[in-house]
This record gives sequence, C-alpha cells and structure tokens, in this order.
Amino acid sequence: MSPVGGGYLAYQELPKYSDFSFIFPFSIVYDPMTDPDQIILNDLADRCGLTGGEPRDLSIAYTIHVTAKVLFVSVHPTINSQSTFPCPIQNNTVSLS
Repeated sequence: MSPVGGGYLAYQELPKYSDFSFIFPFSIVYDPMTDPDQIILNDLADRCGLTGGEPRDLSIAYTIHVTAKVLFVSVHPTINSQSTFPCPIQNNTVSLS
C-alpha cells in the first residue's frame, strides 16, 4: 500500500451520550515520485475501465489518528477503516493527445 493523500480536522465537538457521525475532509493526490513503476496509476486506469475492462469501484484504506479530551485527560484512539466509491474518471471523458 502506498499513501495517496491526507486530511486534517482541527476541531470537532462531540455531543454527550450520543452516537455521532462527522465528515472528515481529505484529498487524494497522485505523486509520480512515490510511484516510479506507475503501479498506482496503472491500477487506477484499470479500475476506471480505461484499459478496456469494465469499471470497478475504488477502495481506499485509511487511518485517522485522533486526539480527544475526556474530562482533563487526552486520549489518542486510532480509527482504521476502508471506503469504497465509484471511479471519478470515466472512459469517455479522457483524451490522450
């Protein structure tokens, strides 16, 4: 796995005694210097159907490091999960010229 992005959320208040969902802002950035053999780029092209196959969803594994204050104590849980979404690039919108 190669890192392909990141994000930051400075502050988020959590309501007491509740389940709470929030949006964590992140961006995906392709850096050819971290992918000299173009493995990430080729996988993206394949999953988006740009190489002739059917498009498939993209899966991104992520880790969020949290610092939370509970009373007067800071806790540092880590959230590891995965998100899947359709490829944002479609074959008919790409022009190689």
